[in-house]
Amino acid sequence: MGDGEDKGKDLVAFLNETGLKFHKIVFVDDQLSNVQAVSKALTDAGISHTSYHYKREDLIVEEFKPQIAEAQMKVFEKTGELIPDHVAECALKTADLQPVR
Repeated sequence: MGDGEDKGKDLVAFLNETGLKFHKIVFVDDQLSNVQAVSKALTDAGISHTSYHYKREDLIVEEFKPQIAEAQMKVFEKTGELIPDHVAECALKTADLQPVR
């Protein structure tokens, strides 16, 4: 399923097309909109379910710095070595590495 598709409608359509029956469905997704869509569709279809919004990675995504990742990739491509974020950040500040554009 791609972006913008309704996972809830797609899941219910899949269950109807295949004839699969379950006592309960457990749905986990990192996008709240998907959790809500699936919960609504399963509720409307009368299918027992529990839905969870997985948020563990949210902080990591929020803290992601593309410039640091680009600097790390540049070093890796040249040397085959992985450098930690703080080393890449320091190198960027001292102009030892410039982000790949």
